[in-house]
Amino acid sequence: MKKPIIKIKQLSLHYPQYTSLLRRPKEGVRAVNDINLTIFRGESLGLVGESGCGKSTLGKTLIRFYKPTSGNILYYPEQQKPIDITHMTPNQLKKATVRQKFQMLLQDHSTAMNPRMTIKNIILEGICSQFSKPKMKMKDEILSCLMQVGLNETHLNRFPHEFSGGQRQRICIARVLSVKPDFIVLDEPSSALDVSVQAQILLLLNEIREKTKITYLFITHNLLILKYVCTRVVVMYLGKIVEIIDVNRLFNESQHPYTLTLINSVPDLDSQNIITPPKGEVAYPSGNPTGCVFYRRCRSATQKCHQSNPSLQEISANHWVSCHQLFKKTTI
Repeated sequence: MKKPIIKIKQLSLHYPQYTSLLRRPKEGVRAVNDINLTIFRGESLGLVGESGCGKSTLGKTLIRFYKPTSGNILYYPEQQKPIDITHMTPNQLKKATVRQKFQMLLQDHSTAMNPRMTIKNIILEGICSQFSKPKMKMKDEILSCLMQVGLNETHLNRFPHEFSGGQRQRICIARVLSVKPDFIVLDEPSSALDVSVQAQILLLLNEIREKTKITYLFITHNLLILKYVCTRVVVMYLGKIVEIIDVNRLFNESQHPYTLTLINSVPDLDSQNIITPPKGEVAYPSGNPTGCVFYRRCRSATQKCHQSNPSLQEISANHWVSCHQLFKKTTI
């Protein structure tokens, strides 16, 4: 039976906005809007959507880098009762080991490390922030983390600029692993790398998950790599989840018009089909829209789509969709 590691209930995060002259508050940006989701222990959950749909904001909110506007985030430690971390202070998060157990791997590895520190000190800094260990054992811990990502002792006293992009990303992975996390948000970890290096990093991440049973939230634009690193896929649009589906069913059984648009946009040299983009422009995520978030661009939208927001419903085993038209078809 699958055990959850994180459950979020009606989670929202709104960025405040102000007028430029008098700094009066106005309608904020709804980056994450009323999301319900369960992430299971040991899985790799893919999170896809266009730029600006709220993927990174959701990931940073889950690890409490941002404080949510409303809703709840429940953390399920192993063999313990769930902990509500929604409103915890930084000190409370550290005492509850959330700062240790929840980590994030950023996209830009070149700016993620202090250029004036050696690799040894970069990894040591993370360990010292979470653990108090004798200095004699520190070097062994650091070396163990480096070897886990394919590096060795000769790299300890080098600086970040002496490494290639792929090696710097491996160092960032080693630093994250040094605090022994349970859950890692991977924010497009391979997008800034060459294609051949991307494959190496993805294989490394898979090996680490299989050995350590760490849970991933894998944020990406690239649908093609999902089947190599993920078990389930969550599709987001304008701060809302529109579809959740197993990765092996993504390309053949997806139902939401937005998911189908993303799939049809994937380049295919063998296909003769012409890519048909959705109509209109992406709406600005502000205000309090009453209808479906995708209705302005959906070619099948009706008046009902404009008037009411469809709820996320399970249409088959482990397949959830938010679409009025789909429910209408399935009830006929």
